[in-house]
Amino acid sequence: MKLKLFILLYGLLFSLNIKAQPIPQLIKDISPGPGTSAPWRFIQMNEILYFVANDGVNGSELWRTDATEAGTYMVKNIGSGDFDLCESTNGCREESIVMNNILYFKASDPVHGAELWRSDGTEAGTYLLKDINPGIGDCTNYYMSGQYFAVLNDILYFAADDGNNVELWRSDGTEAGTYLVKDFAAGISSFPQYITAIENYIYFRCINALGNAELWKSDGTDAGSVLLKQLWIYSPEYKNMFIEYDEYIYFAGGDDPDNIYNFELWRTDGTPAGTALFMDINEVEEVGSTPHQFHILNDKLLFSADNSHNIYISDGTVAGTAKLSDHNGNEFDATYEAYLLAESKFYFQATNDEDELGLWVTDGTNAGTKFLSAIESGVFSEYANFNDYYATAVNGNNIIYRGYDDENGCAAIFQSDGTAPGTFQTLECDILSSVSSIITYNGKVILSGVADTYGGELWMFEPEFNTGLHNFSESDRITIYPNPASEYLQFSNIGQEISNDEIEIHNIEGKIMKSYPFSDRVSISDLIPGIYFITINNTVSKFIKE
Repeated sequence: MKLKLFILLYGLLFSLNIKAQPIPQLIKDISPGPGTSAPWRFIQMNEILYFVANDGVNGSELWRTDATEAGTYMVKNIGSGDFDLCESTNGCREESIVMNNILYFKASDPVHGAELWRSDGTEAGTYLLKDINPGIGDCTNYYMSGQYFAVLNDILYFAADDGNNVELWRSDGTEAGTYLVKDFAAGISSFPQYITAIENYIYFRCINALGNAELWKSDGTDAGSVLLKQLWIYSPEYKNMFIEYDEYIYFAGGDDPDNIYNFELWRTDGTPAGTALFMDINEVEEVGSTPHQFHILNDKLLFSADNSHNIYISDGTVAGTAKLSDHNGNEFDATYEAYLLAESKFYFQATNDEDELGLWVTDGTNAGTKFLSAIESGVFSEYANFNDYYATAVNGNNIIYRGYDDENGCAAIFQSDGTAPGTFQTLECDILSSVSSIITYNGKVILSGVADTYGGELWMFEPEFNTGLHNFSESDRITIYPNPASEYLQFSNIGQEISNDEIEIHNIEGKIMKSYPFSDRVSISDLIPGIYFITINNTVSKFIKE
């Protein structure tokens, strides 16, 4: 009788623990009614989130929000009338950056064309920094997009066109302090790209007067600009092109003038003599591996290579640089640009050995590289279109991301705590759909989404990660007995594909309590009484510890 009462009590507690889905809150209907304001290009400065939106009257302009309706308003109508803040054909682009509590971004007005602007968050404090290309001409163009802003020692560096050439410029935030650093191509455009601040220098690629690519570093002065090597540098996206790891700076480079697409893993110690090929990952002649997406994960260098199909981990030695496999030793095919770095986990999209596309997670080890959940269509990604984000780390290794609900035909919100049972759709499409521009703000999530009669507007919601296991579907692929149990669990009905996997035991809050190499019998004597979940591969089963 006591045992039955115990089971019923825990069953009741479990049912009470299942919380309702978080309810998203409309921050402001910026374009009233069914109109779409399409908020995007989020960037936080102090306690305010800045973004671009269209209220249906003034065009796309700079807005700000503190996550309240009253605190959400347009900063300034830069474009004038219903013109957008970026009417220029070649200018503006999407990037913005914060330096000394000032937001710097590209914008255009009818008088000056596309130029560099600054804002302190007020209308009066939002103004043109300098008319670099005088008159209606644009100082910004294609070569001033992506990661072409960098801040070093309270100086902003960027590429700009003064009407003659595109070169490297610097600014201290004043008109007088905004000027050319150096003419790197003797009278023609050098097109500085991939500008990245590391230590006391900025690193970037330039094109010389003969059309050859060069790697430079600069302290912001003509005399302090040093040519490191003539070679091509490349990244398929404008982010994480250079990274410092263990006293070296790593990047994708190629020094073959006849094949500028043969990019391999290079590194530099900041000197011409110390700039060299580190590893030829793809040894096929004239075919590069194009390493990119450089990150530091658990004190190791992580990057994608083999044209995005594989993820590598390195300790800074050739012998210690290896391609990741999953926890079963199987290879996988990663997907271009689909990634998110959390506190100690790296999330990415890849195809498993059963040709199933889905969300993966790794801690930088084969044992910690696991398939979490299928993604039937669409792309999991932190980064798309420069300042537009489709995934965000909320706290620790907990993430929110955009996924596609094929059943209902819409992009919706998903979440993951880094475990298979803790990865699921957190909002139904009839609550919020067409999700984009996701960003973490003060522990909550702000995004663009469509609900009911609203077009794409600004929303906020607070996800819950401590009850992730309530959305699991129990598997009949594994039989657990006894259940309830006090000392041990025995497994049967085990397929060969499961028997190589690790066993994890989670509590009802999703926390991993124990993990073991696979065995058909495990001890649970040290667990306190309660409801737990066994996860093996992508199977989940519930049991009760007496």
